[in-house]
Amino acid sequence: MLPESQMGSLLEQAMQIAGERYGKLTFQDAIDRAIEDVGLMPKQIVPVPVKSSNIDTIAYDPASQTLEVLFKNGGLYQYVGVNPAVHRTLMAEGTESKGQFLAQHIKGRYEYKQISPEDSILKKNKVTDEIPEDRSV
Repeated sequence: MLPESQMGSLLEQAMQIAGERYGKLTFQDAIDRAIEDVGLMPKQIVPVPVKSSNIDTIAYDPASQTLEVLFKNGGLYQYVGVNPAVHRTLMAEGTESKGQFLAQHIKGRYEYKQISPEDSILKKNKVTDEIPEDRSV
């Protein structure tokens, strides 16, 4: 596994390459596109802070197609079977309201459960819950 100091540099390079190939992308969208291009699954799942009145962070595991949403009130939910394209649309800069998108396109369409932090995909994949700086979408 790469040291964290090298990981940040590689992620920045991946975003630059994806940006050149696809145009302006969010952090998570760049990762998803790079994964699709090379046919790899990520080694790390990163919680991404979002601009929302109700949602704090969103994490996604493409291997299990699990979307994890941490709400500002502390509730932590997992939605199972969420297609990567749905996740990309949720995280896209053009999606003005993350909460509305979640209500209209994810809630009621995917199996979900409220979980404890110990059951988080971040913990199961041995990833820290450290939020990257300047990655808000």
